[in-house]
Amino acid sequence: MLTAYVLQALATGCMLAGVDYVARWVVGGGGAATVIFVCFVAPALVVMPLWQAVGDRLGKKGGFLLASLVLLTGALAIFVVREGSLALLAAAVAVVGIGYAGTQLFPLAMLPDVAAVDAARTGENRVGVFTGVWTGAETLGLALGPGLYAAVLALGGYVSSSGDSVRQPAGAIDAIQLGFSLVPAVVIALSLLALARYRLDEPAVRAASEEGIV
Repeated sequence: MLTAYVLQALATGCMLAGVDYVARWVVGGGGAATVIFVCFVAPALVVMPLWQAVGDRLGKKGGFLLASLVLLTGALAIFVVREGSLALLAAAVAVVGIGYAGTQLFPLAMLPDVAAVDAARTGENRVGVFTGVWTGAETLGLALGPGLYAAVLALGGYVSSSGDSVRQPAGAIDAIQLGFSLVPAVVIALSLLALARYRLDEPAVRAASEEGIV
């Protein structure tokens, strides 16, 4: 679960790093960066109760898996509409934001379960250790995201500049788009492989609860 979460943090950090570049070189500025960022963040304020309902129906892991798939779908949608209008791009980013909200909710709900079952098995309460490792790993993933995006730009031949006077080669424009869409999608897909290995089920959590650990 931690591996999946860190990979998704890496993908998210990569996408957030690309907002200004996409707005400047692909969409054409004009407040596009603000629109894209709002479409990424705003859905979390609306869909959290919906993800909670999904969790009640599918369970925490099922909800996390579905949210991850929505996140992946949004990233792929950005790749598909990358040459389209700002409205289409904003809609695709909103799908990413919806998925992102779920990928924040479910892992944080699953972490206490993991700590509780571990305590039931070992007799030691290591929730502080779990939380510390989780926070550090999340920070690392988010911090590496911009580095990954910068590496993609470098491979595309991006020319750094302080204004719009420098003309970017076609490879750099492709890199700006791919770093914002397809590259994060690949990372998210890898996170699904890690999530598939998560085996903690509801009966194990209930057993820990009956022992007074949860």
